[in-house]
Amino acid sequence: EKSEMYCGEVFLLLLATTAFIAQTNGKEVEKTELRVLIYPYIPDLKNDGLKSLRKYIKKEFEAGHPDITLHVDGDPSVHDPYSTDNLKTYLGTNGYDVVEVDTILLGEMVKLNLVEPHPHPGIPLDDSSFLRFAVDAVRYKGHVYGIPTLVCANFLAAMTSENGKDDAVNLIGSFRGSWTLPGHYLNAYINKYGASSMDDGVLSNPPEHSDVLNSIRQFSDTCVRKDGSNPCTDKTYKDNTSAQINDVIKSKSSHFLAYAEVIGQALFTDPSLKVTSVKVPPFGGAGYLQMYTDALVANRNTYKATCWWQTGTRTRRRAGGKQEH
Repeated sequence: EKSEMYCGEVFLLLLATTAFIAQTNGKEVEKTELRVLIYPYIPDLKNDGLKSLRKYIKKEFEAGHPDITLHVDGDPSVHDPYSTDNLKTYLGTNGYDVVEVDTILLGEMVKLNLVEPHPHPGIPLDDSSFLRFAVDAVRYKGHVYGIPTLVCANFLAAMTSENGKDDAVNLIGSFRGSWTLPGHYLNAYINKYGASSMDDGVLSNPPEHSDVLNSIRQFSDTCVRKDGSNPCTDKTYKDNTSAQINDVIKSKSSHFLAYAEVIGQALFTDPSLKVTSVKVPPFGGAGYLQMYTDALVANRNTYKATCWWQTGTRTRRRAGGKQEH
């Protein structure tokens, strides 16, 4: 519950930078409606399709901004922000004012003319409130298109389970899927050739280097079970974090390759689980960690989204000199 509240508080703080706050001067004004779609693939601590989190966000935000009616959506069983057709709908004329997206798709959204850039690229992100690489993730061709909200990465966590009955396993994780495997490939590529080797050409058409592929194959082979099967490369774990978490819980010990939020979900599901170490996945090379950034972006097709940036550029100082947006 504390973790869920923390996520809500962080989201509220960032969302506050996006709100169009009417200047009332003591006069009663009509409420502004703000429609927001949060990123749906975060730990669902209440196991209710993020309903509790959305309710919490709405209640707390409206309490601080009584001139705004907030509508919050984001259900992993309903919303898929990785589909281009869906993004066109979410960021369409009748869509949401603000959408929380994976910035790996930012370039595509810009090319489709779906998102509104900030009129002053250096504001409000040039301060210590944001990780530098997260700020870089919301920039595209010299413009800022979003407010970073979440960063994540794949980690290799050594786990033990007090409730585990099965023998220890070397590896639990997935090497299948239209997003998962390319992500592992790029991570391995960076480790082999360095972060400076990444450019638009590599991202759009990754070269099939045998040494990169071999590093992935060697790592995935550690998942082979006694019967010769490999649930990491067959369809056992593909797009199925529940099956992965279940096997982590059943095993006396294991190494779990997963996004940080999925590891967190496992710990929440079974409090007897313990993490004994967390490492960068062994794709060889320099040990770089490929990070992903989610961000709130403004719908270019709605008036309110055009205004949200205006409030985002205004900051005030807290005691101690800390900026508050």
